[in-house]
Formats: sequence, C-alpha cells, structure tokens
Amino acid sequence: MVEVQHCILGIDPGSRLTGYGLIAINGRKASYVASGCINTEDGDLPSRLGMIYQGVTQIIEQYSPSEMAIIEGFMAKKRGLCAETRAGARRCHSRRCYGQSPRF
Repeated sequence: MVEVQHCILGIDPGSRLTGYGLIAINGRKASYVASGCINTEDGDLPSRLGMIYQGVTQIIEQYSPSEMAIIEGFMAKKRGLCAETRAGARRCHSRRCYGQSPRF
C-alpha cells in the first residue's frame, strides 16, 4: 500500500497578528513544514483584513495544503483564553493526533 503525503495548514486568526503553521502527514508520521505570522498592526480593520487575505492566499499558493483548520476567533480585551476554550482545544488536538474524530 502506498502512503500518500498531504499538507495541513492551521490558522490562528487575529485582527493584528494572524499565526499559521503547516505540517506534512505521511502515513502516521507528521513533520514540520513551516510557520509564521501575518502582521497587520497598521491600518483600519478593512485594510488589515485585506492584508490577512493576501497573506493566507500567498501561503496557500506556496504550499498547496490539502486540508485547513482555523481556530475559532474570539474577542478578548485584557483577558486570555478562558479555561474551557483551552481544555476544548487540547481535547480536540489530542483526538486528532491519536486518530479519533473530534466531538463538539
């Protein structure tokens, strides 16, 4: 049986800083491909969204991922991620890594 390699793009959205990471999956092995940030600190919201769109488009054109995941956005003022959100993210991540389907 031939194992097919594919690339997964993960996006952590933010209106001023959007993170991304890519991994390659070959059979049961995952390997690092690339990661970085799209920095959009200057400008109004519509122009920052345009910068994010351009940045994500360039990443997709460069790496041609076969799958993509986007972390659900949230609004936070002076607080970090709530405990429930962190626990849910860990649970979903561990299920994905160990071949289980995430349940929401």
